[in-house]
Amino acid sequence: MDRIVHDPRRLDGEFTKLFYDIRKCKDDRKCPQLISRRFYFEPNPDTIKKWEKEGIYCKDIDRSVMFVCEGPGKKPTVTENNSATLQCWNNTPQDIVFKEARSKYKFSNCYITNTVKCGYKKGKKHSKDEIVSCMEFLVKEIELVNPLVVVGVG
Repeated sequence: MDRIVHDPRRLDGEFTKLFYDIRKCKDDRKCPQLISRRFYFEPNPDTIKKWEKEGIYCKDIDRSVMFVCEGPGKKPTVTENNSATLQCWNNTPQDIVFKEARSKYKFSNCYITNTVKCGYKKGKKHSKDEIVSCMEFLVKEIELVNPLVVVGVG
């Protein structure tokens, strides 16, 4: 059976619809204390050039494994429309260990995403309500990436 491929590096297609749905959820203020992230996954249009220079995601995303994480490593830059831009998963010691392990076991090109699509809570875990609020988005994202295996990290 052929696997349908949706490329999150592009700002069109099914991923765009998912972005709009997440933005609408944020605009509806279901989790008012959280900041909207411009992107919550890797590879993304903001970071793809840097990751490609490192030899990651140059040709395609390895969709065999999808990592579902939380807690990007760097404090976001917040824009005037309450959207956060940040580079994910390569700034803290834990992120470096994760990156090295992915490289060692040949998972560098695998898709990485967050459980909670909005949010930055330094030193605080997301509440169950915040996780539940994002569950439908995570399920849709898993359907779009269509991995063989989903790995929870964190």
